[in-house]
Amino acid sequence: IILHRQTFLPLQDTLISATVKNKALAVEWIQKKWPKDKTRSIVGAFRDKDRNLGILPVLDAAFSMQPDVIFIISDGGYYDATGRVQLNDVLSLIRSRQKDLLENARIHAIHFPDPDEAEGVIGSKMRSIAVRNNGKYRKVKPNSAP
Repeated sequence: IILHRQTFLPLQDTLISATVKNKALAVEWIQKKWPKDKTRSIVGAFRDKDRNLGILPVLDAAFSMQPDVIFIISDGGYYDATGRVQLNDVLSLIRSRQKDLLENARIHAIHFPDPDEAEGVIGSKMRSIAVRNNGKYRKVKPNSAP
């Protein structure tokens, strides 16, 4: 699990088994670290070694764990220090990092659209990230979450 909101914070640097104990640990950790206020940062979050922000270092960190599956849960509004992150940059990084794995990681995307989605953000194009990586895409309608 890697929480991200420009900066990011992994639960651990390596993958852990999805035991009942570890799932409870993850839920507690998320509740403790995830800010209730959208304007606040994740408690204890950081940038990558090159001080980069956004989805690219988050994906890089995820691939470093050698996963079989990645779930991207996001509004798709990806930015870095220079502005909006382009879909081609995300797909290029994924293609590059997939080569480091014995088998390609399946990537699923769960999209919580921002009603004020700005022009040029990846947003609904998250579907192509999932489709190109043998994953599934799901768009969650506003106000449908518990």
